[in-house]
Amino acid sequence: MQSIPEQALRAVSDAKQNPQNAFKDGRALAYYEVLDTVKNQLEIYDLDANVFGLGMNLDVLLSPR
Repeated sequence: MQSIPEQALRAVSDAKQNPQNAFKDGRALAYYEVLDTVKNQLEIYDLDANVFGLGMNLDVLLSPR
């Protein structure tokens, strides 16, 4: 079973391979939005995002374009 960040990276890869497919693009964006929200909440509560596997730059890794 893949972790959620791994699933998000797969969704971005699928979106890049199928740039005309709005569903795949939307799926990648949805993963980004959810993971960015979780990461922001962790920061609000002064929790280390690295511990939760979210220490990466989401803007760079999860941008389908």
